Amino acid sequence: MLGRVPRAKLRLLGALALGLAACVPGPGACRMPAVHGRVVDADTGAPIVDATVVEWWRGAGVAGGPQPTRHARFAVTDAEGRFAFPAAVAPSARMWALRVYEPSHGFAHPDYGLVRPPERRDADGGLLLHGSRRDAPARRGDLEVLCTTPPREPWERELTQRVCPARPARQR
Repeated sequence: MLGRVPRAKLRLLGALALGLAACVPGPGACRMPAVHGRVVDADTGAPIVDATVVEWWRGAGVAGGPQPTRHARFAVTDAEGRFAFPAAVAPSARMWALRVYEPSHGFAHPDYGLVRPPERRDADGGLLLHGSRRDAPARRGDLEVLCTTPPREPWERELTQRVCPARPARQR
């Protein structure tokens, strides 16, 4: 016969069971699904080569406040404008424990700026991101702001290291 289990242990076991139940393999907060797609010029359909694609995973913030980015991952397009993110386990317990929304996607490129287009799917189910040279001056302004202001979140720091020109060293 089993002895009595202290309440603290029961609470710990209950919390562990809830955590494991919320973190089952498959779609959900614990897994980031594989994503593939293309980045193209909206006007010509030509591939955009060497674009840095960003996948943002945002979570619930304080009521009425901004939605903080819980995680971001990056890929670079090839000669056909293709990119891919592999399926992966969420890298942070914060993604598991806190409410996380579906990811959003965008890209950065010197000719197009920082672009966050509405998401579309192509015939193969891949993500189709597009940028237009007509909108490029405003989007390059967005990229310039990102490159010249201190990063607010870790993903911004990583993106600036990838796409912003190196800043000259300060003179003393």
